[in-house]
Amino acid sequence: MHPARLASIPSALALVAIGLASAAGSSSAASPPPQPGPSIAPATRPARTPPGDLPGFARPGDDVGRLPPDTPLTGMSLLFDMTPAQQIRSRLVLADLQDPTSPRYHRWLDPRRYAAWFGPTAADTASARAWLEDHGFTVHGPSSNGRRLFFSGTATQVEQAFRTELHRYDVHGEHHFAPAVQPTYPAELGAPVLGVRGLHDFRLTAASRARPARVAPGYTFDVDSGAGLDGEYLTLAPADFAAIYDVSRLYAEGITGAGQKIAVVGVSDYNDADILAFRQTFGLDTSNLPTRHLVALSGASNTNPDLSEATLDLEWSGAVARDASLHYFYTGDNYSYGPYDAILAAIEDGSYPIISSSFSGCEKGFSAADVVFLEQMGDAAAMQGTTLVNDSGDWGPAGCDFTDSRTSPSRA
Repeated sequence: MHPARLASIPSALALVAIGLASAAGSSSAASPPPQPGPSIAPATRPARTPPGDLPGFARPGDDVGRLPPDTPLTGMSLLFDMTPAQQIRSRLVLADLQDPTSPRYHRWLDPRRYAAWFGPTAADTASARAWLEDHGFTVHGPSSNGRRLFFSGTATQVEQAFRTELHRYDVHGEHHFAPAVQPTYPAELGAPVLGVRGLHDFRLTAASRARPARVAPGYTFDVDSGAGLDGEYLTLAPADFAAIYDVSRLYAEGITGAGQKIAVVGVSDYNDADILAFRQTFGLDTSNLPTRHLVALSGASNTNPDLSEATLDLEWSGAVARDASLHYFYTGDNYSYGPYDAILAAIEDGSYPIISSSFSGCEKGFSAADVVFLEQMGDAAAMQGTTLVNDSGDWGPAGCDFTDSRTSPSRA
C-alpha cells in the first residue's frame, strides 16, 4: 500500500466527525452562551506535591553532564492545575454537554468561559507573574484559556528558581536535555502548579518516520528517501480511499466538509507546491489551500525531516474532507517545542471542531505532569466541542526500550 495509508485513519475519522456535526446541526459559537456552571462552594487549596517533571526517557545511564548555564530556554510555560472544586465542576460540565436532556447540551464553552470556570484566579496569575519576574524571567503572558503562563530565561535561572539541575542526555544517538532533579514549586507562586512545560526536548514521533511501510510482499518502502521499490506498485488515490472506507456514501449525502474547519498539527513547514501538485493530480480543488499558524514562541519557521508528515497529513485531510478549511498549526526551530505544543495551541485557540495529529509516543516517556495536564486539556477540547483524532499503532523502532522507575501513570 502507498504510504498515504499513514494519514488515512485520522482523515477518515475527521470526515466522520464532520458528518456527525452536520447531521446534528452546528453547535458553534452562534449558540446561546452556557448557563452558569454548577454551584460549588470554594474549597481550601491543600498543600500538595506536584506529580513531577522528569520524563521517563531521561535515564541516569544516558546522562552526559550538565546543560551549559547560559542555554536559553524560550517559551516555557507554567502549568496551572485545577482546584478540587474545579475538578468536580469539569466532570459535571462534561456530562451536561453530552446529555441530550440537559439545557447545556452541545452549548460549547469558548476559551474565555473556560478560563473563568477552570483557570486560576486573576490574583493567582498575578502572583505567579510577580514570582517569575522576581527570579529574572521574562514573562510573556497567559494562554487564552488561562491554564498556562509563558515565560523565558536561561538554564541557570531555571535551576536556581525551581531548585533543580538540567542535564544533557544521549538517547539512541540523539542529544536531549531534561531535569535530573525533580523541580520544586513554592507556595509563593499562588495558584496550584502541575509543573513547567519546556524543561525537556523529548518529542513525539511522526507516523511517517516511525518505520518503513510495507507495500508488497518482499518489498519495503522508506517514506523519507523513497528507496526500496522495485518495479511497479499501486497508488492509493482519493477515490480509492472513498470506496474502501465508505466515504462515498457521505459524499452522496452532500457531506464533504463544507463549512467545517480542521486543525492539522505538525513540527515542520511544508511546500505549497507539493500540496498543489497532489490536488492537481487527483482533480481536487486547488483554490482551497491550507492556512499556516506558526505557534507563538516556538522559534522560526523551518523545514526538517518531519516535512513528509506535514505533507501527508495536509494532502489527505484535504483529499477526504475535500471542501473543509484546513489550518496547519506547527512549531518552529525552538528545540523544546513539539507536536503537543501545536495541539495545545489549537485547543487554546478554541475555533476548531476537529484537530488531527499523526504523532505518537511511549506512555512511559511522558512526565507525570505532562500526563495530568494533557488529560485536562483533552477535557478542555471536549468542552469546546472539539474532536481530537490521532493515528495508532507501533510508534517507532525505539519503542519503549527503556526501564526506569520514573514512569508516568497508566492514565495517559
